[in-house]
Amino acid sequence: MNDPLINENRAQMYWWFSSLFFTELTEKQLQHYMSPQFLAFIQQLSEAEELQDASEHFSHALTRLNSREDVQLELAADFCSLFLTGDRASAIPYASVYLSQDKLTHGETAQEIRALLIEHQIGLDAQHNEPADHIAIILDFVGNLIINMNKHESDQQIARHLNDQIDIIQRYLVKWVPQFVDRVSQNDRFGFYATSAELLQAFLIYDLSYCIEQYQRHHTTP
Repeated sequence: MNDPLINENRAQMYWWFSSLFFTELTEKQLQHYMSPQFLAFIQQLSEAEELQDASEHFSHALTRLNSREDVQLELAADFCSLFLTGDRASAIPYASVYLSQDKLTHGETAQEIRALLIEHQIGLDAQHNEPADHIAIILDFVGNLIINMNKHESDQQIARHLNDQIDIIQRYLVKWVPQFVDRVSQNDRFGFYATSAELLQAFLIYDLSYCIEQYQRHHTTP
């Protein structure tokens, strides 16, 4: 059985993480992050044992936001120093830097992901002007793959879509995200993005396990 609600929730998680690591948070987004509804959402995540520690760390980081003056500007500065500068005190958000021997962006990994985007008829936003191996683009890609699964009902079709998700999560996320998390943790003095990255890593492992379980169920169904 293909559950559209589960697919929607999974896709929304990937899109949320994508937005976190793509650009600075706006004042409106920060207000939402501090709302009772969002805090309840994080509390709900912590009910999954695999996500409990990372969810609680992220929740504590949200609480600490109240102690910062000009919090939106401060977080924007954190984002810039972590993800935009490219110096030693940063956490470059491109898969190629971690997966390729030359450690350069716009490399083979970026070309592979771009080819996969074309294959699945998922376009890149021309306004963003980022290589296809940016972590936010890969996360957005997986979210789109998940939601596209709602168009199909047969076990064979669902298994094929799940296999695509497993392949991309394994090859283009979990292989390098732990290194990315380490870099963010080492260089994020306040901790908001460090705990965001930690939660992302925990979620990827959790969701990959779910995908594998569902693939096996649908793939083996006569």
